[in-house]
Amino acid sequence: MNKSTKRILVTRNDKLGDVVVSTPVFLSLRHSFPDAHIAALVSPAGFEAVKDNPRLNEVLVDDKQGEHRARRGFKQLVAEVKKRNFDSALILFSDWRMGRLCMLAGIPERIGPASKLAQLFYTRRIRQRRSRSIKHEADYNLELAGELGAVIVRKTELWTSAFVKQKAEQFFNKLNLDPKQPIVGIHPGGGGSSRNWSVEKYAELANELTDKLGVTVFITNGPGEEELVERLADMLTAPAYSYPNHYGIQFLAELIKRFKVFVSANTGPMHIAAAVGTPSVSFFSPLIVTRPKRWGPIGNSNIVLSPELPECKNCRPQNCGHADCLESIPITEALAAVKKLL
Repeated sequence: MNKSTKRILVTRNDKLGDVVVSTPVFLSLRHSFPDAHIAALVSPAGFEAVKDNPRLNEVLVDDKQGEHRARRGFKQLVAEVKKRNFDSALILFSDWRMGRLCMLAGIPERIGPASKLAQLFYTRRIRQRRSRSIKHEADYNLELAGELGAVIVRKTELWTSAFVKQKAEQFFNKLNLDPKQPIVGIHPGGGGSSRNWSVEKYAELANELTDKLGVTVFITNGPGEEELVERLADMLTAPAYSYPNHYGIQFLAELIKRFKVFVSANTGPMHIAAAVGTPSVSFFSPLIVTRPKRWGPIGNSNIVLSPELPECKNCRPQNCGHADCLESIPITEALAAVKKLL
């Protein structure tokens, strides 16, 4: 392999957390091929998480709900990729759209998991069986990078611009927080991708944190979760802080950097906390495909809490005697976990 001329495309066009968990691939490729042209093709949700990543030469966006929707938009995206003359593609999230796109763009080497019909588009298929969740998602991704000859570096990253850093600093200075009080971030939302605590449980934990540990509570949120933040804030016995959601993912990352502990379910901001090195307490359901072994935070001090229930293959609340399984995780256990990390 000519390391000075290699042009590599890495595709991961799904959710924010999935893109953050893919960043070890960018790091590994850059360390292994310092002169290569490395590009990422991500969803709009993942764009801000990687747009300032120095391991990448460029970031392309697959806006399949907008600009690249339908046949015309897809053809436009194919043309954008094709004109860049990539030598290799790593398809981290195997789907028909990405496999077909890389083939139509004329990328000669296409590496992806040997699963789903999309594998028909790959020139090298790697047998992984991700649905069994016996490895971390980052390790499944890194296996594909290893097939390209990369030396593995297992570390998630999230880079922010100088402008966002300054903006976050100004925001915190205006809050005039007591520097002696540690800040605990609470993220009550989850984007619907996994089971979660109720807002009442988060409120109870927040009240215990302020009453017994004397911390400052900071509530974070994702798109469309402003009402959830308001509901939570109304239940608290002490004032809590929050921020305008439209400030974006990088701003959220700068906030989380300043927290002593971050509390959430299995969600994108949990992976952001890991990437910026903030200790975390995370709630995971017994569902096999979302088990901590595959989707837990990596790279930070963390405690994962799960219900004392057998693992399940499918989550069908209407047929389950434990539909609210995460509610069985006691407040005392979460409080003890936060205290330990503090």
